[in-house]
Amino acid sequence: MNIGILGTGFGVYHAELYKKLDSVHSITIFSRNMEKLKQINEKLDVEITDDVNVILKNPHIDLVDICLPSSLHKQYTIEALKNGKHVFCETPVALTVEDANAMQQAENHYGKRVFINQFIKHEYPYEYLYKVVKTEELGKLKALHIKRKTPPLWGDLSLNNITTDLMIHDFDVVTWIFGKPNWICSQGVNGKQGQSHVNALLTYSDL
Repeated sequence: MNIGILGTGFGVYHAELYKKLDSVHSITIFSRNMEKLKQINEKLDVEITDDVNVILKNPHIDLVDICLPSSLHKQYTIEALKNGKHVFCETPVALTVEDANAMQQAENHYGKRVFINQFIKHEYPYEYLYKVVKTEELGKLKALHIKRKTPPLWGDLSLNNITTDLMIHDFDVVTWIFGKPNWICSQGVNGKQGQSHVNALLTYSDL
């Protein structure tokens, strides 16, 4: 498989993982920052380009890994699908339901797959939680409390961004285990610049 990566944030970490896979034959990374690309090339020995079309238009690239800002996911997912590529997209997949729907429609139209990096389901504590809830080997679950804290390393996590940039993973786990809730009630407050605190309550009829 030949991989094209758009973006050098999480894209560098993804490239490091791809380098460990025998099934990946080549990796090309796009960024507008050529100096950063040269450093990545020296470290990982991958192809680099500051022209996104070198990846999107390359008939030999099988999958495009999108690690660009979330506001650009729809545009480049559709472009990659249109050019016959499968897509691996970082989270959040989109910032609006309309963009997510457009990406899904493009996937169906062009006959290629869009894979979403819902990695948290594959971490052992969450896999174990899923198993014991479904098998009820520890009894029937009555309530689930999840608390996630993070140092200010992820940019702006004010109320405008915290649900899509951080809490998305918790919502992913809860809906994976229990499905769509009956209703959601949430409240939040902004703290220091780029920080906030949110409480969210998801209610299910059988819990």
